[in-house]
Amino acid sequence: YDNATDGNTTYDNTTDGNTTYDNTTSGNTTYDNTTSGNTTYDNTTDGNTTYDNTTDGNTTYDNTTNGNTTYGNTTSGNTTYDNTTSGNTTYDNTTSGNT
Repeated sequence: YDNATDGNTTYDNTTDGNTTYDNTTSGNTTYDNTTSGNTTYDNTTDGNTTYDNTTDGNTTYDNTTNGNTTYGNTTSGNTTYDNTTSGNTTYDNTTSGNT
């Protein structure tokens, strides 16, 4: 499935096999890219800029928000959690698995 509209620019691209979902909208720019097989989720929004990237297989979660800049990066397999917020800068880095 490949659906592309432009105005406030919406891109919706959806492929299935090992299931790739790529949904991209622009205006206050939203990028949502989702792949599944070894399941990759990549969701990216821009306006007050939110980046949400989520990969699953050996499960990687990468969530990044920007505006009052929040960076949350979460990886799971040998589970690594890295959550970093910037603005009133908060850094929270947590690793788990082989901790």
